[in-house]
Amino acid sequence: GSNETGLFYMAFILYNFILMIPSSIYEINYPVMSGMQKLEKQKVLLQTSLKLGFLASMPVAAILFFYGDQILTIFGNEFSSSQDMLSILILSIPFAIISHASYYLIYARGNYKTILFLGLSVNIPRLILYLILVPIFGGFGAAVSFISGYFIQFILTVIIIEKLKVRLVYKKFILISIIPFILGYVIEFLKIDILGIIPLIVFSLLIFLKMKLLNEEDIEGIFRMIMNHEKSELRVKKITKILRKIHCM
Repeated sequence: GSNETGLFYMAFILYNFILMIPSSIYEINYPVMSGMQKLEKQKVLLQTSLKLGFLASMPVAAILFFYGDQILTIFGNEFSSSQDMLSILILSIPFAIISHASYYLIYARGNYKTILFLGLSVNIPRLILYLILVPIFGGFGAAVSFISGYFIQFILTVIIIEKLKVRLVYKKFILISIIPFILGYVIEFLKIDILGIIPLIVFSLLIFLKMKLLNEEDIEGIFRMIMNHEKSELRVKKITKILRKIHCM
């Protein structure tokens, strides 16, 4: 029905907002990756892009997972019930990040048939499941159908990049993914309202720094994407100086 469709659409908008963060990083790096002739250099750029994609998007995913209902009420109180659909969609974020980044590597390598195959692998299962699950479960079924496509694509993507001898550091990505969610559960247990967004972001970044998941090179990479080399270098020096003073690096 139209009501259920509207609820799913609002959840889907917020979900796409999360995916826009890593996608923008990949789109910036894609021309550089395409210009590289050696696979080894492309692998290094892929690993860097993936790490930045996870660091930038997983804290945001955790915020929407725990505070999505309150954020959705901005569009109207009735949209708060979209939270369950949004939570299901968020489960696929790590798989989507890896699939999207690997997609750009495969595209840069000129393997267009593989790209078509991956596109079909994500969309055909979704279409089939939409027809089965949506009439029974509504928006909940649509969310499950959507993420199922990503799970299938992720498995095939891993097989393909393994054949290219790309070894992803999955342990690092798992840690970056779970830390904001663990903090989110702690903040929820302490019954901190929407203001819990601030400690969630701050403590996520501090833990990333302490565990060396976020380092000076990563900070420099982020600033190079948004400003020229000279300005980014100055900003990075100032930020790292402050972080060292407070013993975060």
